[in-house]
Amino acid sequence: MSLGSNTPGHRMKAMQSSTFLSRLRRDQKGNALAIVAASVIPLVGAIGGGVDLTRAYMAEARLAQACDAAALAGRKVMTKDDVDSGGTVLSNTTADQEIQKFLDYNFPEGKFDTGEITRTAQVDEQGELTVTLATTISTQLLRIAGIQSMDINAECSARRAGVNVDVVLVVDVTGSMRWDVNSNSGSDNERMIALQSASKKFLDILKDLQDQLSSSGLRVRVGIVPYSQGVNVGKLLHNENADYIDYTGEPYSTNIGEPYMATVSGKYAWKNYSVTGTYDDENLDLDQFVSLGLAETTPSNPYAWKGCVEARSTVTTIDASSSPYTTIPVGAWDVIDAAPGTEVEGQIAPKWRPYFAPPWASSSVGGVSVTGNKYRPNSTYMDITKEPWASLNWRMQNDSNTYSSKAVRYDTSYASLTTGSHYADGVASTGPNKSCPNEAKLLTQIDADGVTTLGSYIDALQPAGGTYHELGMYWGLALISPGAPFPNESTYLAPGHTGEERGINRYIVFMSDGEIDPGISYSAYGQYLWDHRTRSNTTEPKPEHRARFRMICEAAKKQGIKVSTVAFSTSIGSTDKTAIEQCASSEDDYYVAETADDLNKAFEKIAQNIGYLRVSK
Repeated sequence: MSLGSNTPGHRMKAMQSSTFLSRLRRDQKGNALAIVAASVIPLVGAIGGGVDLTRAYMAEARLAQACDAAALAGRKVMTKDDVDSGGTVLSNTTADQEIQKFLDYNFPEGKFDTGEITRTAQVDEQGELTVTLATTISTQLLRIAGIQSMDINAECSARRAGVNVDVVLVVDVTGSMRWDVNSNSGSDNERMIALQSASKKFLDILKDLQDQLSSSGLRVRVGIVPYSQGVNVGKLLHNENADYIDYTGEPYSTNIGEPYMATVSGKYAWKNYSVTGTYDDENLDLDQFVSLGLAETTPSNPYAWKGCVEARSTVTTIDASSSPYTTIPVGAWDVIDAAPGTEVEGQIAPKWRPYFAPPWASSSVGGVSVTGNKYRPNSTYMDITKEPWASLNWRMQNDSNTYSSKAVRYDTSYASLTTGSHYADGVASTGPNKSCPNEAKLLTQIDADGVTTLGSYIDALQPAGGTYHELGMYWGLALISPGAPFPNESTYLAPGHTGEERGINRYIVFMSDGEIDPGISYSAYGQYLWDHRTRSNTTEPKPEHRARFRMICEAAKKQGIKVSTVAFSTSIGSTDKTAIEQCASSEDDYYVAETADDLNKAFEKIAQNIGYLRVSK
């Protein structure tokens, strides 16, 4: 018989085995290593996930910032030529290159161990640019868990929106704008052609801004002020308020008792001959002169008023010592932006009066031919016995070197002022409107019709006359400022749109190719040698006029108007160039253009900076 398993020996062995297992089960010292070994992989995965996710979050945040910068930069320079018919930004266009430049600078490829960045750039119907960026970031510790990389993405949008925009272009159309771009000579209108091209490009960029703002009921308007030795705003003022112009019994100086400029061997020399009598102020009733001009948009009659006005009365205390030009003296009405009848510091602003270049004599003195500006009436257009000529004391010097009192004569051998050489393309080279430029253009909305209208207007600009920067800036400010004489509202919302009216950002863009050049001949400041309105002696008052220019610039900036300036020449003197630079709102708003391409780029950049950009998402 077999004993089986229930023997004492077997029972003893079973008891011993049970006791060992129990002890082993109760003894935990040997399990720690196994537990730690088993948990290493998930523990490293958890820690690595936190580290790599933090890196990914940081990289994605930086990528989003780079996206915002790229979208803003791309939208700022974008034109309609940068986008195809479906709204995709075309490769290698200006906008495409600007987007990539800002992306490369703010998030260069490989930053944070990222891979290649793919991007798209799309523009919707409202002009909003959306940039989408995608890349991957390599992991460090998650590789243990089999995760080699993680995706990171960014999407951002930018648009030009928020406020209405008013811009006035103040452009130099003086005689030097006929010269070659790179020299102070020539007669092919090179500088004027460059200005016209750059100005129309400027309009195209603002038209793009107008297209974006239209959906929000906002608008972009542009005005233009051509200036030389006068500015043509008289008819605009008369249309606004006929009482702004005073043309009855106004005093105009004559040149009696002053030296003539004589032509000797082709050169100019001053000959101060002994004469009897002194210079006079003659009161001229110019109602017929003015009314003839008002009857026509562009007078075919050279003896009718074209529309330039004289600068108003002023003081002789403004000069270089007036720096920093932030305080305008009482009574300096050629600088103060105020409508006639307005009280400023206890004084009443006067009216403007017509620009009227009085006739000068043409004769011979001591056998030397004396060439004056033969501003004479013509029987075809105005009978000399009728107003205003009958009231004009046109004294001429006769061959005996004496003045014949109240002698009035016109030279029948002198060609009619209607001939092309004396009244070409709407700008007179002689006569009462001598060097009066094209009429200024009031603020015009830049829709399709506005671009066409202003483009044609720019193409018609003609250069003539001397350089008075302050006249251009004064009327640029008058056109754009909220107050009279050309009132502009401070808010606007187009009809049909709901919500509150939006504010208006205002800009003046000033361009000149030359130095301030107050001459001795007639200008908006009168006959300087006889009027002495800005200085009490006969020295050409460049510092006085330069100081007035700076005062008007400061007045514009004080009103919150952003001023950009462009010096378009290789030969502007340092003093005048500094004045143009300091007129600008900041160093970044001043441009030097030495070529036509430079001018085009300057106008393009200024236009792209107009209207603020914002990140929309």
